[in-house]
Formats: sequence, structure tokens, C-alpha cells
Amino acid sequence: MTRAPLLALTAILLLPGCETTNGPRPVSSAPTSGRHSALAVLTPADAHERELLAPGGNADALAKWAVELGKRADRSDLPDEAKALRLRARRFALAAQERGSRNLMIDVILSSIADDGSPVAVTYSNQTEANQLVSDGEKKFARGDLDGALACYQRALAVDPHCHRAALFAGDVFFSRGENTAAVQWFDRAIAIDPDVETAHRYRGDALLRLGQYTAARDSYIAALVAAPYSKITRAMLLHWAAAAASRVQFPDVSFPRGSLAIADGKMGVNCDPRDGALSLAYVIARAAYVTESKIPLASYRHSLAEEADGLRKFVLIADELKEKNPRDPNILAHSAVIEFLAQMDRDGLLEAHILLDRADAGIAADYADYRAQHRDQLSRYVRTVWLGAK
Repeated sequence: MTRAPLLALTAILLLPGCETTNGPRPVSSAPTSGRHSALAVLTPADAHERELLAPGGNADALAKWAVELGKRADRSDLPDEAKALRLRARRFALAAQERGSRNLMIDVILSSIADDGSPVAVTYSNQTEANQLVSDGEKKFARGDLDGALACYQRALAVDPHCHRAALFAGDVFFSRGENTAAVQWFDRAIAIDPDVETAHRYRGDALLRLGQYTAARDSYIAALVAAPYSKITRAMLLHWAAAAASRVQFPDVSFPRGSLAIADGKMGVNCDPRDGALSLAYVIARAAYVTESKIPLASYRHSLAEEADGLRKFVLIADELKEKNPRDPNILAHSAVIEFLAQMDRDGLLEAHILLDRADAGIAADYADYRAQHRDQLSRYVRTVWLGAK
């Protein structure tokens, strides 16, 4: 956009008719609880469970018990017993979640066990023999037969050299034995097969942390986050690394500029709160202009990475123009840190990474995989330099 239209845009910033909006829903939103209390439907089976379920009981203790029940289900050879244990594991995981536990295994349990206690089917390989070998290995691993499990995983990889889970689980065997260097080597094999699965990167970080290789562990946790940026697990493990390395993670404040587009019945308007000031209105009007100029069909509209990046770049340009006209403009003074941060991200080639990792809603997140395929280095650099303050 040229300088004249920018100045023209600033002249209409205070038009009436803007409506307050809550803004887009974040991608990594907290899970919502069900209509019925998980605690209310659980009946304790013994004194231990009675203590866990007592009012004021520890949420993380409930989560740990859910994990233990899941392990018992894996070790059971009786289908009905295993199903009952899985169902109980799921219910305790829901109860732990209801009480506020942030144990990362809760999501694993809830995603791997159906509502009726049946295991959620997992396909390890498209080749039947390799798939069965990995499944057999998992059963042996759950029973503590690490040698037997490793043999199954290695045979599966021989049958299907592209079986990511076989290499990953083989590494987990070595990690469980405390053989961390060998574990890293196997996790590297899994990453070479599929670098876009976060688990091998995260497990590799765990092994490197045990070896005291903090910088290498950091890079693995960053790679895990780049693989799964909207996962609570990958963000939590980055915080775990920071605590272990006596470092810290600092997320930038992205609450400004605010505003959204209102699209209904083939028409587009802008939603904003007049109290947010001229700059927020400039940003959302710029987004509307992008949609119009790009001839995006309103019937299939979604908030995109390109639209957001264009809106933020114009926001910075308009802020610069306002500052030229009046260096003491209260809008500029109030938001100078945000303006400078966004300008710096653009100069550093990190504006899109910032949007995807710190401003994404569901629409923007849909562009993540395509961006990562071409710009993995920018995403990693953003986490390393902006979140962690490293070179």
C-alpha cells in the first residue's frame, strides 16, 4: 500500500459503528469440562481410591493413579479385565482434569482410550507384519520385557524401514535402560523417517538432558515444538528444559492490536472496541482491505496467515505515519513497545513465525504446515531468540 492511501486510512479511523468483540478463539485453549462431573460418577474401589477421591484430594495423585491403571490394563491378558481397567483409567484421568491437574499424561490417556474403555486403534505401519511386530513389542514393553520388545521393534524396522514408531520405541527401550547415547541414536533414526512428529524430538531432548547436554537438549525441545506448536506437552517440556538449565522462557505480549472481521450473509464488517483506539481500528480495517483486494470469497473466508501479516505490517506503517505527524501521540506512546517489537520481527524475517506461534487462531493455524515446510529455520530461530533470548 502506498503512502497516500495510508494517510487516507488514518483519516477515517474514528468512524462510528464499531462493535466490541472478544476476538478469535486461541488454538491452544483449555479443555472444557463435560456437563457431568467425573468425580461424581466415580465410586472408590478400596481405601486408597477413597482417599484419592475425598474432597480436597490431590489432583496430581488422581492423574498418577490413572496412569497406573492404564499400565495395569496393558499388562493384563484378560480382555474384560483390561477393558475395565482402561475405563477406570479414563475416568480417573477425567477426574484429575476436573480438579485442575496439568499432568501431561492425562491427554495421552484420554486420546488412547475410548468412552467405553476400548483402546483407540493405532496403526504403526501399513505393512501387516511390521504393524503386528510393533503391537507385540508394545505388549512386551508394558510387561517389562525390554529385550523382547526391542527385538520386535528391530524386526519391524527391518520389514518396514519407514516405520517411524518402530525406531521411536526402540529408542525408548534404551532410554528406559538408562542407555541415553544409544537412545539418542535411535531417536535420530525416527526423526530422519518423519521430522514432523514431535515425540522423537521430545524424547531425544529428555535423553540429552540426562547426559547434561543442555544446548543440544534445548534444540531438540525447540524442534518438538516446531513439529507440534499448539500442543500443551511441547510447550511444557520447553519450560521444563528452562528450569533444568536455569534459564527462562519469555512469551511476548501479543494482546495488541485487537479487532476482528464480521462476515455474515455475504457481507463484511469490522468488529473492534473504540476504547482500543485508532491503531487497533487501523489494523482491522487493513485486514478488511486485504480480503477485498485479494478477492477472497466471503462464503469460504477464514482468517489466514497472509491476512494477519499484511494487517500487522500496515499497522506498523500507520503507526510510523502517526508518529511523524505527532511524536507525542498518546496512541503511539501507549503502544510503542508493541510497535517496535512487530517492526523488529518484520526486519528479522520472523513476523510470520511470531503470528503462527504467538497470535494464531484456528484459521491461521491451518497455514502452519505449509509455512513450516518452507521456513522451519525461521520458526526455530523465533523460539530460540525471542522466547529463550539466545543467539
